Amino acid sequence: MQVSTRCIQLKMKRGISLALRLLVTMAILAVVFRSVNLGHVVSHLLGIELLTIGLLLFFFLLENLAKVFNWRQLLKSMLDTPVRFVRVLCANLAGGFLGTVVPSSAGTDAVRVFYSRRLLGGHVGSHAASIVALNLLNWSSGAVMGLAVLTWLTLRGGYGLSGPILSLFVLLSGVALAFPGMYMLLRYRRHWLVWGLRRIPKRGHRVRRGVRKFVTALRVFERAHVSFPNVALVSTGCVLFQGLAWCAVGSSTGSDVPMALWLLMVPVSGIANVVPLSFIGLGFNQAVHFSVLAIFGVPAAEAVAVSTVMVLGSTLYAVSLGSIAFAASSRLRLVDSTA
Repeated sequence: MQVSTRCIQLKMKRGISLALRLLVTMAILAVVFRSVNLGHVVSHLLGIELLTIGLLLFFFLLENLAKVFNWRQLLKSMLDTPVRFVRVLCANLAGGFLGTVVPSSAGTDAVRVFYSRRLLGGHVGSHAASIVALNLLNWSSGAVMGLAVLTWLTLRGGYGLSGPILSLFVLLSGVALAFPGMYMLLRYRRHWLVWGLRRIPKRGHRVRRGVRKFVTALRVFERAHVSFPNVALVSTGCVLFQGLAWCAVGSSTGSDVPMALWLLMVPVSGIANVVPLSFIGLGFNQAVHFSVLAIFGVPAAEAVAVSTVMVLGSTLYAVSLGSIAFAASSRLRLVDSTA
């Protein structure tokens, strides 16, 4: 009876939390769209050609293939078993498909961990570590490129070092240092973690074992067959591909801004995606895109139009290819079970 009551209370709390997030998301969208002329936004949206949408989806495809290539490299080392590219691709796409209704990129990555564990086997801690390492690498690469672009815009673009731009410098610097900082901490201060694990009660053995697996897997670059420069290079390619997608959409709206600005939107968008205040990609993202583009003089209607196309294009990509991978993933698991 007590267990049943606790389950009901837990479901109620989750329901209330979801309802509150949806309300906040709708409020954010209302503020953004009330700040612009909707007629101008619609005009920009109608002016986008099918070729632009095709380019957008093509660059998304290249970005995701590069991410899957890197994810496979990490998984091969962490699992110490053969890892087929098609299975990692299915896990990535199927997770993205189900993640379209999850209010955060962190939730989407949790789904990807579930699918990679299901299709490849191994300990869930290793799969979680691979996703964390992959994301930190992509964020660090994007932040480093964003800092370079921001420096160029400040020095050569005539935007000056205003308060919002300085805030972007601080934010991107923190993200750029996230991966090397965490890696150095695990390498040279691992005894802190060991001290903490020893204080977990004996009944928490599974938790302790999972954390240990997770941390061990994160030290993947200490193994000879994983090259950090190669992985970092592919991560930079991911940033460039998404930056080209932003450029394609931004150019189609006639925005008269330096092309490099769209590369800055890659790390900005990645950071915004972590905040769980969106529905099918719409919400907090639009507010961040709108605010950052406004700093560099992009008209409000154009900023909202570009942001909306990027978000809906990402959702279209995830649903179209992800639904196929979702259907194929069950077949891949069936092959394993009958082998």
